[in-house]
Amino acid sequence: MDITVLIKIVPDTESRLEIRDGKLDESGFKYMVNPYDEFAVEQAVQFKEATGGKVTLVALFSETSSIDTDLRKMLAIGADEVIVLRQPNYRGDRPAGNATALAEALEPLQPDLVLCGVQGIDYYQC
Repeated sequence: MDITVLIKIVPDTESRLEIRDGKLDESGFKYMVNPYDEFAVEQAVQFKEATGGKVTLVALFSETSSIDTDLRKMLAIGADEVIVLRQPNYRGDRPAGNATALAEALEPLQPDLVLCGVQGIDYYQC
């Protein structure tokens, strides 16, 4: 069974929040895989171990930030490959645009099953 897990990259919960000129300054943020999506990766790996196949992760993220360490962790859990969709001006609070980008990425993969976490911990949406 070929399983694809959609991964949301969110600000690390230990990132320091700073307000500059009345706006949230995200320049110092560290990022991590959304914990709920990590649960989905673990479940996908269990399915793979039981039925065979492969686990592909699809992550939508900005073009400038680094998330390599967290994605390597997902591979260590048992995922087989990662596809990172780098988007200019990516925002986690634009679910319709993000859903469109993810749907376009899923189409050529033709997975048997798509999993994701229940919600993101940043804006409490997908």
